[in-house]
Amino acid sequence: MLRFLIVVAVSTDPKHTAIEYLGPLYLASYIEKYSKINEIDFKIIFSQGNYNFSHYDPDVVGISSVTETFNVAKSIATKVNNKELIIKPTRAQVTIQDGNLEIKAPELTIIDEVLRVGNSEVKLTASDVVEKIKIEPKEIELKEENARAVYKIKTDEDRKLFGFIPVKVEKTLTADATGTEVEIIKEAKPWWAFLTTK
Repeated sequence: MLRFLIVVAVSTDPKHTAIEYLGPLYLASYIEKYSKINEIDFKIIFSQGNYNFSHYDPDVVGISSVTETFNVAKSIATKVNNKELIIKPTRAQVTIQDGNLEIKAPELTIIDEVLRVGNSEVKLTASDVVEKIKIEPKEIELKEENARAVYKIKTDEDRKLFGFIPVKVEKTLTADATGTEVEIIKEAKPWWAFLTTK
């Protein structure tokens, strides 16, 4: 039996208009009518925030929202390397909250609690990388590059221009997110960085 859960985001703002939630009902009836799976169990819930999926233990979860309820749409929790991450979809991208770090991703998927970017499984968190290489990141992005998931981490490095003028040099580190050990694949600095020393 396939367990199918549809979570409908409901606004907490009384100013928002009440609307008929026909979309999820239509989806459920369509799947029931045209699916080749004989036994499907549907559950549709209305939520103003978090919902504990373990009460139902679904195989498939769909989250429905409209513009008015976009900010209410459920944040989905998953685990990478035994660390809990909070995944928040936004209009332009996906934001991952990893402790105090905020990671931006153009797109990602979660299948069976496995976080994927493209076809690559993400096995390291951004906090794993940052802790290992001991840096203070300004910006972190999780993306696919050369058919593997990588973190692009921007940070400032204190250096001296011409050996005596203190400057901050922004560098971008590319770290492999698919391995079990932290590996920096590439380090990029501005062209003039060769004029600086540590």
